[in-house]
Amino acid sequence: MFNKKNFSVLLAGAKKGGKSPICKDAKRFFYFLPIFFCSSSLIATEGHTFPIQEKPFRPSIGSVSSVDYEKIAEQAKTPAPVQGLKEATEYRSFYFDPTYTVPEDVQDHKGNYLAREGQKIDPMEHVASLPTLIFFDGTNEDHIAWAEKHPQAKWILVKGSPVEIEELTGHATYFDQMGGFSKHFGLKNIPCTISKKDNKILIEEIPLGGQK
Repeated sequence: MFNKKNFSVLLAGAKKGGKSPICKDAKRFFYFLPIFFCSSSLIATEGHTFPIQEKPFRPSIGSVSSVDYEKIAEQAKTPAPVQGLKEATEYRSFYFDPTYTVPEDVQDHKGNYLAREGQKIDPMEHVASLPTLIFFDGTNEDHIAWAEKHPQAKWILVKGSPVEIEELTGHATYFDQMGGFSKHFGLKNIPCTISKKDNKILIEEIPLGGQK
């Protein structure tokens, strides 16, 4: 039975550092002493506890497994066509002005002005070169043949599968997702090209069998 007298004996044995049974018991006792006092059953419970709010993971597995991955893959391979574009029937060219008007003063962390409200910034003044971009219909054989005459340009589809065109021609091909480029540059007819000319952005609509 463990009592105050036994504890004194164990403590004395531990201090002597001997090899007697009492010393061994002392070492065992003091080894497990921290564990004894740190036992969860002896630690008082303080503060409020709250129910778990996270949803169980297992039910969510079912919803993930129901996703139609084949449909997603097909949509990625052949995105939805860009709406509002027509076939170019005559050559037309125009310039796109990318000039940006600063809406408010812009300062760095030291208070130095980087740009003033109303200041106009033309990014073309800071661009040394701009690759030619061509926009065309990837389902139209004539458009594809026209694009192959521009091997140095960046190919951007507005309809069709960029994956199939790339496999067919070996040329890196992109897609104008959701018509972002077409809307930004105000494109109306295809095929067309976007290039830099005299520090400006030139857009040319090319009719099949046309000038270029």
